[in-house]
Amino acid sequence: MILFKGKTNDLETLFPPTLKLDGQICVRNGMSIRSKFMIGIYDIALYLGEMTEDAETAITARYAKQLRMVSRRNIKGSLLENAFKDGIRANSSEEEYQKIASVIDDVFGELFKTNTIKEGAMFTIEFSPEHGVRLNYDEVGDLPYIKEEGFDQAILRAWLGDNPISLEMKKDLLGQH
Repeated sequence: MILFKGKTNDLETLFPPTLKLDGQICVRNGMSIRSKFMIGIYDIALYLGEMTEDAETAITARYAKQLRMVSRRNIKGSLLENAFKDGIRANSSEEEYQKIASVIDDVFGELFKTNTIKEGAMFTIEFSPEHGVRLNYDEVGDLPYIKEEGFDQAILRAWLGDNPISLEMKKDLLGQH
């Protein structure tokens, strides 16, 4: 599902105010644009069971959640995979990371096995208290749920932890602006 062609700053169009996950209505807590060197990489929104400005609550609360991202340009899959892994590693102890390293390698390797993430493509990370974590990318479809302990929080900490991928993006996703 290619959502748009060309650049847009209209995040409201990309990310609806609510969506249904696990039979629960989740609200868009915040949204942002990931940029590097002034170039937009992807748009991102965080959906939660209830709004919060507190990162730890967003990470640990036991309700359905979703990170929804839309690529702003063609991106080499391996670059995005490595960036996500770096974000997880930066917010995990070595012991925590090693416990989930093989899952991270398997999941992100499968998700980004395509050479290029196409401009306008959507990828999501869905968090279900009942089923685990499920990733989806347009080119791959839904991957199986992962129930590995700590995997859900490790992923969220990449964007919301003490050493986030981007501090401005963290503030935006938590509605702190």
